[in-house]
Amino acid sequence: MAVMAYRRFKLVKLAVIVGTSGKGGTGKTTFLALSLKKFLEKENSILVIDADPAANMGETLGVRIEKTLGSAIDELRLELHSEKVSPEITKRELIEGRVHKVLFEAPKFDLLAMGALERKGCFCIINTLLTEIVDKLSSNYELVLMDMPAGLEHVTRRTSKAIDIMYILSDASKMALESAGRIVDLAKKVNITFKKTYLVGNRIENLDDIFKSYAENHRIVYAGSVPNDPEIQKYNLLGKSLLEIPESSPAYKAVAEIIGSTCDL
Repeated sequence: MAVMAYRRFKLVKLAVIVGTSGKGGTGKTTFLALSLKKFLEKENSILVIDADPAANMGETLGVRIEKTLGSAIDELRLELHSEKVSPEITKRELIEGRVHKVLFEAPKFDLLAMGALERKGCFCIINTLLTEIVDKLSSNYELVLMDMPAGLEHVTRRTSKAIDIMYILSDASKMALESAGRIVDLAKKVNITFKKTYLVGNRIENLDDIFKSYAENHRIVYAGSVPNDPEIQKYNLLGKSLLEIPESSPAYKAVAEIIGSTCDL
C-alpha cells in the first residue's frame, strides 16, 4: 500500500476542489495541467484526480500510470465473486487498499487516475464506498484538481462533495459551446454543486464577444480564452510534461492569468 506524503501538508482544512469539464477535445486536460503548474508556485499540497475515463492526465504531466483505479476495482470484483477474499476483511478496507495502491506520488503532487469500470453489473455498494473513500482521501490535501468528462453523471462515483470552481472548456464549435450549457444543467440533475462556474474559450481566435454573450445568457461567468500555442502541440507530440513548458508560453500565460483572476488560494 502506498504511503501518502503527509510531510507536504501544511495544515488541516477543507480542501478546495477545482474541476475542468467540457466536450471531448476542447482542451480541458491541457488547461488543468497548466493550472497545476500555476498552483504549484504556492506549494499547496495537491491531489490531481483524472476522472475522465480516457485517463490522459498522466501523459500530459509526464507521469507513467501503470494501472487505473477502475481496472483495480474490476480485479477486486472478480476476487469478491470468486470468494478468494478473507471474510474478515471488509469491502471498505479492500477498496481503500486499492485506492492507495494506484495513487501515484510525484515530488510536488499526487495523482489518482480513475479510469473506467469495464465490467457490467450492479455494484452499488462498491461505488458508494469508492465515493466515500475518494472524499476521505481528498480531505488530506489543501487543493484537489479534477479533470472530468462532459458526462457528469459518471462523476458521482468520484466525489460527493461540492466543487468550488468549475472551468468549462469550449473550442470554436457550436457543439462544444452548447455542451457547456448542458453541463451546468446536468450537474444539477446528478446533484453536483458548482460554487463558481466559468466558461473558458480555447483556440477561439477573436471570438471572445460571442463566448461572453453565450456565458451571460446561460448564467456562466466568462473567464477568458487560451490562444493556440504550437509549443503545447510540440510537448504533447514528444510526450513531455506540460509542467516543464516555459512561462513565456502564450497558453500558459493565459491560463495563469485566468487562474489568478478567478481562484484565490
